[in-house]
Amino acid sequence: MKRVNITEVDQPEPSLSELSFRIVKPEELGDLEEATANRIAKRAYELFEIRGCQDGDDLGDWFRAESELLEPVEIAARELENKVEVTVGLYSHAAEQLIIGLDSRRLIVTAKVRNGLDRARAPFRSFQLPAEVDSEHVRAAVAKRHLYLALPKAATNGRCCAVSEAE
Repeated sequence: MKRVNITEVDQPEPSLSELSFRIVKPEELGDLEEATANRIAKRAYELFEIRGCQDGDDLGDWFRAESELLEPVEIAARELENKVEVTVGLYSHAAEQLIIGLDSRRLIVTAKVRNGLDRARAPFRSFQLPAEVDSEHVRAAVAKRHLYLALPKAATNGRCCAVSEAE
């Protein structure tokens, strides 16, 4: 687990400052998605049982479980010359710890839900970044119910597409 320094700026809501943040390693992204899918599957099965175990509406149960358990996350990204800037809207009142999953091309935002709020909606969003980034050198700040991430673009390590003329 990689810790990131978070700067709190102009924070109007005290509850937001209670959130802690962590960025997980790229190899943990699958675990984040799997945990979310398992939570949805469990609730979808409960809905199936509530309907009397009647076949035929498995997608309806799944979509209802998603809408009950997941809170949409607003994400905007902008590609600049040397970095990608990402803004994440923080609106969940149930979130105790915001979890950012990041690899070179993908960002996942989710959260650990506060104790006792198992049925609370947790934020979740998987987002394709507009450019490859260096996930080891992230800058982050919180302001006005948003998390701001500055993700430096990945170095090309001198790779270039040199074209030589055939003789």
